[in-house]
Amino acid sequence: QAELGVLSYGLGMNTLESVFLSVAERAGSEAGAVADDAEPCAPPELFPRAPRREAWSQFKSVLEKRAAILQRDRRGTLLQVGVPTLVVFLALWSGYSTLDSLQQPALALDVRTALGAAPIAVALAPGLNESADAEALLERVPDVALRRSGASSVLVHPYIEPANGTLDEDLLEHWFESPRTYGALFLASCPKPFRVRAEELAYAVLVNQSAVHALPAMLSVVHSAVLGWMTDSPAARIVPTNAPYPTLASETPAATLESAALLFVILCLTLSMALLSASHALLHVGERASGLHHLTLMASGRPTTVFAANVVADYGVHLATSLGVVFCFALVPAFSLTWLQLAAIGGLLLPFGLAAVCLTHLLQNVFHEEMRAFQSLTTAYFFISFLGYVVIRVLQVVLNLLELPSIQRFHDVCNVLLQLTSPHFNLAMGVTNGLVYVFLLVLHQHAVGAALLRCCVNVAAGVRGLFRLKPPPPEQLPSHSGSPLAPSEPLLPRSPSPSPRPSDEDLDVVAERSSVRIQGANEHALECRGLRKTYGFGGARVEAVRSLWLGVSRGECFGLVGTNGAGKTTTFRMLTGEEKPDAGSVLVDDRALRRQPARGRRRLGYCPQASAVSPCLTGQELATHFGVLRGLEETTAASAARDLLVQLGLEEAARRPCGTYSGGMLRRLSVALALVGGPSVVLLDEPSTGMDPSAWC
Repeated sequence: QAELGVLSYGLGMNTLESVFLSVAERAGSEAGAVADDAEPCAPPELFPRAPRREAWSQFKSVLEKRAAILQRDRRGTLLQVGVPTLVVFLALWSGYSTLDSLQQPALALDVRTALGAAPIAVALAPGLNESADAEALLERVPDVALRRSGASSVLVHPYIEPANGTLDEDLLEHWFESPRTYGALFLASCPKPFRVRAEELAYAVLVNQSAVHALPAMLSVVHSAVLGWMTDSPAARIVPTNAPYPTLASETPAATLESAALLFVILCLTLSMALLSASHALLHVGERASGLHHLTLMASGRPTTVFAANVVADYGVHLATSLGVVFCFALVPAFSLTWLQLAAIGGLLLPFGLAAVCLTHLLQNVFHEEMRAFQSLTTAYFFISFLGYVVIRVLQVVLNLLELPSIQRFHDVCNVLLQLTSPHFNLAMGVTNGLVYVFLLVLHQHAVGAALLRCCVNVAAGVRGLFRLKPPPPEQLPSHSGSPLAPSEPLLPRSPSPSPRPSDEDLDVVAERSSVRIQGANEHALECRGLRKTYGFGGARVEAVRSLWLGVSRGECFGLVGTNGAGKTTTFRMLTGEEKPDAGSVLVDDRALRRQPARGRRRLGYCPQASAVSPCLTGQELATHFGVLRGLEETTAASAARDLLVQLGLEEAARRPCGTYSGGMLRRLSVALALVGGPSVVLLDEPSTGMDPSAWC
């Protein structure tokens, strides 16, 4: 008992004393017990595999864990994927159910489409009624019936010339017999036919569809050129004219309703994507608050691998929702979107999703409560994107009416800020352009392409920020430009020389400090040198840990005992890297750190004061997951996890979700998570809390 330190530290009657006394009494009597003076066992080799293979196993294990959570939390998965899709579908259906199509289908510019079955009225000038050349010309009019009107002229000056015998009079007489559409042709002259040497004259005309009369104007120009070339007459011209009807009374309200419907669709789209993006924070904030996230980083030794796996898992959820959103756009008949427009909207959702996931992973580090994170991120995403969208659209309308340099500068500044910081704003602008504009190239700067490229910029910024904001490792390793870590170099900045021993300092504390200084880091699996941690500011400062010196030899069972509030948990949090000490240094299994400095944290097994588990996973799955993170093969990790759970009395509960465990069972599972994989240093923070007395030993 004296060698275990029970008597020298004067323990009171508590569960930890019972554990120590029981271990001391049974140590010499049990078969296979190890003598106190036996040589400590070498720490197990945790890195038997190639780094890439091991990293892939860890990556796959995190993905399997996320997949199991999604599968068992079906209600949460349905809400995460189904609600945004349903919101978008209802917005599309209700917004356009009473309106005509936002984008009218393509109109074929041929006579049959424009006139239907109505024949073309034909009139010939005097002298052409018996002309064989005129008859031959009329026979070449394609795909339409001709009606001979018998007229011999057309009105050149209406209201001045008499209409008798004109083609105009014939059209008026047959007005009520026709479907109110007509086409007419008056042939004033017909020269002898000529031949073109080329067998075929082919040409293509490119026009801007936003100009209403661009197509007929271009056709008339080309036809005039062809006609002049064929006739060798510079005076040959085709001149179209248009006398439009006045604007109908229903056209302006219809355009207003379409704009309102589009605004409603953008509102619901940004809201649904804000909900989806913010929902990714629920799991991560919960795991961080419970401590499971920190345990995962400690076990893996590769924060980048864990982050990348979580980003991929969240992005997979986003892809499923994006597919549903694109399907909604294709399903609503009012849009009549082409496959290229659907592909453009889907292509816009791809980089948007990655940018939103990275942004959420960055911002979720600010929060400590799941629902507060969800509400705050949803509100921020929605209001910044939608209000920014409305402001930019209003400013564009104002600038179309008034050329004000100050308004233009304000518009440009707001637009750039929103484009660089809000992927949801870029999504709203890109979808608007994809629905309103008729485009042929996905990367056109005025269509979806500009928003697509800006979302890619958001992705690059988010990924860079995400992997630059990795949580610090348990010990901040100094840079050595490739040289191994020297045994004398600490993992945290060394504290200055301690002040002279206060008069009330315990003699055991002085002896421990002297022992650590004399023996050196090579003799200890765990060594603390002058650790100090203070909370608060000014007069409210509380010194939780003051100049802690201790060394734990390999194979030693060391008990850190103190009253409530003495700083035990703070010390554990500094040892595991959850808290950064104000001063002092920590060395953990120094020789292993010289071989694998980046994975030093994996030498630590940690059972925190509060049980950190995932309620959706079973005990077997969670223990196997931690074994894989610590470098074991999947089959080896499963076997080791199963043996540990049997030893801890969790054999029957191993296949049940952790959410069904009692408090004592959760504590035993936490101990199993700390031991699986054989870490060389195991930290147990009040492991017997909540256990029944029979489970203490």
